[in-house]
Amino acid sequence: MKQFLILLIIIPLTFSVTANNENTKWLEKIEKYFNEHDSCESDFEQTNSIGDISTGHFYLKRKKRCMKLVYDEPNPHILIISNNRLIHYDKELKEKTETSIYSSPLSFFLDRILDLQNNIKIVDIVERNDLVAIKLSKIKDDDSGAIMLIFSKKPFELISWIIFYDKNNDYGRFTRIELKNPKYNSNFSDKVFKTFS
Repeated sequence: MKQFLILLIIIPLTFSVTANNENTKWLEKIEKYFNEHDSCESDFEQTNSIGDISTGHFYLKRKKRCMKLVYDEPNPHILIISNNRLIHYDKELKEKTETSIYSSPLSFFLDRILDLQNNIKIVDIVERNDLVAIKLSKIKDDDSGAIMLIFSKKPFELISWIIFYDKNNDYGRFTRIELKNPKYNSNFSDKVFKTFS
């Protein structure tokens, strides 16, 4: 699994995506998947472009447009998306910063109805063995980077994503999140998105 993800990062994905039956099949499958899965709760492992590794817990409620990543110690950070704002909180410094969610590739997760045919550029679709990956960027925003969503085929489910901070440079800065034992359509309280813990 990790070897495949590393290959996705270090091998440039330069081919253009053409409208063919196979690509259309995957686009429709991904749309259906997200539109049928409202929530997710999971442990995760994060790796960045310089090799730093962190772990933590992930929460998502798509229809409420909320997301949260709580990092395990010694990483003091918490990321919360709520009310179209991306909040970064540092537990050690007790400081928070806020930006618009639309400046982050994570906004793809929060479309109530995902439509890959509008306002989204399909940069690449890659199939290798039992995995499929799709790289997305926004058509109208050159500064929001890109995100690659990685799915297992059987069962078909999201297992990882990679954020590229320069959508035109696969060798630049990136952050990879790999989900560990995700629970989809899980039932947890909305209060989780209102606390820095």
